[in-house]
Amino acid sequence: MNRSGSFAITDMRLGYFGSPPISARLLEAILKSTDHTVACVVSNPDRPRGRSGTFIPTEVAQLALERDIPLFRFEKLKAENAAAQLAEFKVDLFVVFAYGRLLPEAVFQLPPLGSINLHASLLPHLRGAAPIQMALYNGDPETGWSVQYVATELDSGDVLARAALKINPHETAGELTERMLPGGIDLMLDTLDHFSERAATATPQDPAQVTTCPKLTMEMSPIDWNNPAGIIHNRVRALNPWPVARTRFSGEKSIKVYRTAPVLESDQDNALPLAAPADAPGDFTVSRSGSQKRLFVRCGDARLLEILELQPENRKKLTSGEFLNGYQKDSGRFE
Repeated sequence: MNRSGSFAITDMRLGYFGSPPISARLLEAILKSTDHTVACVVSNPDRPRGRSGTFIPTEVAQLALERDIPLFRFEKLKAENAAAQLAEFKVDLFVVFAYGRLLPEAVFQLPPLGSINLHASLLPHLRGAAPIQMALYNGDPETGWSVQYVATELDSGDVLARAALKINPHETAGELTERMLPGGIDLMLDTLDHFSERAATATPQDPAQVTTCPKLTMEMSPIDWNNPAGIIHNRVRALNPWPVARTRFSGEKSIKVYRTAPVLESDQDNALPLAAPADAPGDFTVSRSGSQKRLFVRCGDARLLEILELQPENRKKLTSGEFLNGYQKDSGRFE
């Protein structure tokens, strides 16, 4: 899809679709850093938050309200005839980032230049709702950003721009998101500022290379200690900060596991100099060396995984050393 023709495009009127804090940061950057005009904003409806159940606008909606930008909070885009209402603003292009729902064709085809979306993967790899988390979950060595046209099928449109990024082996989804975001913002700003060139070279996605990722759910949280240590480690960091990997331990209903570190095969014997052996998957061993206490769990490939940060139910988040201060035995078992 290329609606730009061969002429230069400047000073566009934009419509912006987004909801969470990361999307608000892109909107803020567009408002500060470009000559384009944000003519209207579309965000999710206000939802109850906290114990009080007070209805609070999304972060994108709050920013639009602060800047006096016309704001729409449709419950259902089709049912509320969103296309007709948005047509009144005569925008040139819709920009979408983490809006949270699919745009119907009548909406995304409304602007003369179409609609573009910022997606947190190197498309066509990891189309879907949680690409950052799934890149970690899968143990991918790199990820990145793509700006693509919005199409009927989710994340399937022609790609205008990409930017790759190496993944650090121990960073969590929250940390990776924060590290990635400036690059994603820069990629979208560059795409807007050079839209005619980017549109002219937009490339279709290769169907043979498509992979997808699901939404995160609580059902992903339980740790299966029969898996290899590397797989468990990747899933722990993928699910941090939500929904968080979990295991069970005698006396505790549930323990959240926030951070781990695989023990290299060459270091396994040295990791437990003063500890009882952990023989079966899920068996854990406490290593005590002076004031230092470390927690190691045997995994399905016979390798050890060190737990660095965890949270017993109804307690605060603890380092493994803090947790072990109240545990006098040298071994135990996670289920």
